[in-house]
Amino acid sequence: MDLSGWIENGLAGSSGAGTWSVQSPDRDSVLQTRNGSPPVFFDPVANDLGKVPLGSIAVETARDDDFVGFVLGYDNGDLDSAAADF
Repeated sequence: MDLSGWIENGLAGSSGAGTWSVQSPDRDSVLQTRNGSPPVFFDPVANDLGKVPLGSIAVETARDDDFVGFVLGYDNGDLDSAAADF
């Protein structure tokens, strides 16, 4: 999966969406090097209805206490929307 077209979102008025870098050469992984509150990294164009997500999530530190997760049904701006349904 090519992640180069994906973007980040963070809550308005927070520390932002963090710093995300798509990793080369295959562009199939992403590294977050600065935290946000909470950040979401997503594809703003795709409709993945009926597709099966396959991948892995890893935390590369033993001393960080942040949340890690996977969001389904997210739309651009949902973090700041009272009507969000994801």
